[in-house]
Amino acid sequence: MSVFDSVIIFVEVIFVVLACRLRKGSVFLYDLLFWFLTSVFLFLLSVYVDLLPTSTQLLLLIAKSSVNGSSNALIAEVLTTYLPFIRRLRIKKMRTRRIPLQQILVHLSISGLILPFVCFMIMTGISQNHVVNLRALQLTQSTASSIQEQVSGWSTAEYRALELGDVI
Repeated sequence: MSVFDSVIIFVEVIFVVLACRLRKGSVFLYDLLFWFLTSVFLFLLSVYVDLLPTSTQLLLLIAKSSVNGSSNALIAEVLTTYLPFIRRLRIKKMRTRRIPLQQILVHLSISGLILPFVCFMIMTGISQNHVVNLRALQLTQSTASSIQEQVSGWSTAEYRALELGDVI
C-alpha cells in the first residue's frame, strides 16, 4: 500500500466518523460523498497543475480507490445492519431498531450492480492473466527453438570459443 493510499484511507475514516457523529445517517452514503468530493478535488487539482496527459491514469487510480472504499463501506453497513450476531453487539436500542424498506432496497440495488461488476472484473483478470502467460510461453518457446536452431549449425571451434568466453 502506498503512502498516498494510506493518507486517503485515514482521511476517509476521519471524514466518515465525523459525519456520522455530527449527523445520523448511512455510513455508505457518507462514504460515497467523501469519494465524490475527493475525486472532484483531485481531478480539478490535476487540471490546475496541468497533468492532462496523465489524467486518464489519475482517473483510474481515483476510480479504483473510490470503488474499493465505497464497496468496503457498503459491506460494513450490510454486515452491521443484517447479521444478527453483529446486531447483538450493539446497544439495546439499536438492536430493536427497524430497518426501513428504502434502506433495504438501496442495499439490494447497489449490491446488485456492484457484485456482477466485481465478478466480471475478476473473471476478466483471470482470463487476461492466462492470455499473458500463454503468450509469454509461446514467445519463450519460439526464442528457445530459434537459439537451438542457430546453435545446432555451429562448428566445434565456435563451441570452444563460447566455452572460453570469446566473441563468436
